[in-house]
Amino acid sequence: MIRAILYNPTIDVHYKIPRFGEQTTFTGLKSKSFPAGKAINFAKAVKILGEDVELSGIVPACDILKFRAFLDEYEIQHDLSEISGTTRINTTIFEEKSGIIYHLNSENSAVVNSEIIDFNEKLSDKMQEGDFWAFSGSIPTGFDEEIYGKLISECKSKNIKTALDSRSNPLKHGISALPFLISPNEEEFMDLFSEDIKGLQHIVLRAKRLLDSGVEYLFITLGKDGVVALHGDECLLCSPPEVKNQVNAVGCGDAFLAGAVVGFQRGFSFKEVCRMAVASGAANTLTNEPCKIVGEHVRFFMEKVKVESV
Repeated sequence: MIRAILYNPTIDVHYKIPRFGEQTTFTGLKSKSFPAGKAINFAKAVKILGEDVELSGIVPACDILKFRAFLDEYEIQHDLSEISGTTRINTTIFEEKSGIIYHLNSENSAVVNSEIIDFNEKLSDKMQEGDFWAFSGSIPTGFDEEIYGKLISECKSKNIKTALDSRSNPLKHGISALPFLISPNEEEFMDLFSEDIKGLQHIVLRAKRLLDSGVEYLFITLGKDGVVALHGDECLLCSPPEVKNQVNAVGCGDAFLAGAVVGFQRGFSFKEVCRMAVASGAANTLTNEPCKIVGEHVRFFMEKVKVESV
């Protein structure tokens, strides 16, 4: 079973506008809102790729029915715990004339400590040997920033593979527990070393330090420039296929991680895992809603991904 952990849920709201600066008030805009969060995006893509996935998470009571209905729509198994507070709102604005996309992300309300303890105990009870757990997204206010690291250590003690996709201190603490794989983007990767990292060779040198520490698989996503993937003595540069008529870049990292985890679950070779992950990220650019990918697109793009040794 693949399991996704949702600590920081959000309601995503998307708008399209002609252009900022030409007017200050926009009325009658079409909008779309739906439950989101990196773990939900990941779970959607895993399910569409054909693997069973269960999402465990904490959601404010005022929105939990909306989240359950959304997950049911995608036939994603779920075990959501009610908490107090309100759900954060993330607003995405597409400026049609310039092609610029604006992201406005709000903070969540603090989580009560007893709610944190209850949820983490529930997670411990779910841990079973042979599962693959994905920890993705930010940590809400009130949480211990070392929580990912603690859970990864507990998973490893029970022979559970783990994937980590976060940023800042939660990512640093999580890496210290040596997850099976991590997939930072270029900005998150540089933040780990508190320095500008320029050029492929510089990236590889720093990446090898993480592998030497005990991380098994490392994927550094570089957007349109592809992915640097490392495992053992292998270092691969994975170039994405050309994708025409792209409509969205939100969720590409989540789709990438889903493709990688599914590939590992199916026993793919390292190169084939890379192809599936990159193809899943590319397929995401064709969807208006994050990670509502099409399996046929993924299969098509897998044949187009270029993988070469560095």
